[in-house]
Amino acid sequence: MTKFYINAQTIKAVSMAAEKKDHSRPALNCVLIKPNEIVATNSFSLYRYRFYEKIEEVSEEGILFDASLFTKIKASQTVVVFEKLDDNKWIVDNTITEPIECKFPESYNSLFKINDGSCSSFGINADYLAEAMKAVKIINGTRNKKAYAIMSAYDPIRPIHISASEDKNFEAVIMPVKI
Repeated sequence: MTKFYINAQTIKAVSMAAEKKDHSRPALNCVLIKPNEIVATNSFSLYRYRFYEKIEEVSEEGILFDASLFTKIKASQTVVVFEKLDDNKWIVDNTITEPIECKFPESYNSLFKINDGSCSSFGINADYLAEAMKAVKIINGTRNKKAYAIMSAYDPIRPIHISASEDKNFEAVIMPVKI
């Protein structure tokens, strides 16, 4: 039987990037769990957390779970438990579910590449920025008053990079808007 654990606040923060309204594209309503990272996107923002240690129980292709599984994680919860029952069924945090059968956008890694240059003016959707700030707060620890977000913009048409000051394994990118 395959069983592994992921920090609850980490998966809660990353899953916030998944699309909540449009269910016509399943890959945007899910969280991709790979051996070394978890990733979620809504096509306008993308969150990723890289693990310190590889999850040996997960294949290199990864597993896609519906992001709604992680919406009820409480601040006091420490881990989310993943336990495989058979080829198509998992117990995730006491809920029996099946992985999503679709293709996660393969090009997501290219959005995290840092470019040379700097940009003093760019447009960004305020809702996506607010959501990213909530995710950073969760990653940094909600009670950590000294923690902050680090934002980098290199070009007005390239994604804006955001990271958490207290945990460099979390990254977010938000697509800019034309101004």
